[in-house]
Amino acid sequence: MKQLTIIFLLVTITATSQEQTDYLKIVDTLINKTSDYYIFSDKANEIKAKLLSLSDNSFKNLSKKQFADTITAIFREKSNDKHFALLYRPDFLNNTESKKEQQQKFNEINRKWNFGFESVERLKGNIGYINYSGFAESNSSRETLAAAMNFVSNTNSLIIDLRNNQGGDGPMMLLFCSYFIENKQVLSKTYFRQSNKTVKNKTKSKVLGKKYLNKPIYILTNKNTFSAAEALSYNLQQKGIAKIIGETTAGAANPIELFVISNDFLFFVPTGNETNLTSNKNWEHIGVIPDYAISQENALEKAQLLALKNILKRNIKAEITNEEIEKRIIELTEKLK
Repeated sequence: MKQLTIIFLLVTITATSQEQTDYLKIVDTLINKTSDYYIFSDKANEIKAKLLSLSDNSFKNLSKKQFADTITAIFREKSNDKHFALLYRPDFLNNTESKKEQQQKFNEINRKWNFGFESVERLKGNIGYINYSGFAESNSSRETLAAAMNFVSNTNSLIIDLRNNQGGDGPMMLLFCSYFIENKQVLSKTYFRQSNKTVKNKTKSKVLGKKYLNKPIYILTNKNTFSAAEALSYNLQQKGIAKIIGETTAGAANPIELFVISNDFLFFVPTGNETNLTSNKNWEHIGVIPDYAISQENALEKAQLLALKNILKRNIKAEITNEEIEKRIIELTEKLK
């Protein structure tokens, strides 16, 4: 499962006539990459037919960014695959760089965003809370993940906030899952058409931080929860480890490969088809269906309510009294009406 978390600066430049002349050459490259790598060959042929019908006039007076947006819309319309994207990012990467050099650039950007960890807190009732916005590459972010998990290790239950999390690195998703599963397990398998290979996606038996086992997990989602964030939600839901609270997610399950085009564009192609070994399917086009459907604005309060009720039910000791917990439950219940 190969996915990336990348945070980009917006760049808009007015196209020149020379830029317009080169657009069809770029389209030819996109067709070749799609034909070779896209997981669904029939859809690749449909995209190819649409792109071959285009002419120079199709892109007349478009800037490079507008061209990228136009192409992305075509790919998504023909494939119904939200992972397809052509982004205009001039000189951010180049074709002479190795994958390692490219990843180093991503790491420098992701470090400025604390590798996606927005906040880690302990809420009333000794409930852990992690606000997580994106899955950065696992080797670079595993220490930050370990620090977050160590912080919440003594809590009674845990809320992971993935609302608006746009996904990212597949191995990081598996590493995160590993904190909630005691032994190494195969969660899913991914078939890649280009190599005709199937990869098993496994958790790790050992992690850098403390594992969080046999405690309630609540994951918050909304319609913008995407890709690897959906994978974490889906895998833990299917294993019966976590309850999903909020809105149905975006529905993007196919892992991607990144290609640099003319040193101006980044082209993301869905290259694999993932199958969860518990459900024997995935969330593509459907999204992860919440166990408790509620508006994203009320998801955190709902998760706290469920966690507090569980504390009372199981007679778990917290830093506040049962009377205080009951009072907080009443407050949350009234707020959710």
